[in-house]
Amino acid sequence: MRAGSALNSTGQYADAVPHLKAATQLAIGNAQAWEELGEALKRTGSAPDAVDAYRKAVDLAPDNLDFRNNYGMMLVNTRRAEEGIAEFQKV
Repeated sequence: MRAGSALNSTGQYADAVPHLKAATQLAIGNAQAWEELGEALKRTGSAPDAVDAYRKAVDLAPDNLDFRNNYGMMLVNTRRAEEGIAEFQKV
């Protein structure tokens, strides 16, 4: 996951995606890996996959407000405003 995180932090999102996908498969319960994958996917224009990754992060860490906020924003940005608002209300 370190390589993917480092690539994400330097704006190399497309390069980060395969590393973060591998991290989510090796540590499927790692909410941070799923959240970072969601960010990389969002930044590379893969909105539907980003929604799925953010959702997984929220499922794994439901009390993490940053994860929930990112998921809600992604829902709103993909024209799923009602679902996004429902997530914001949980914050």
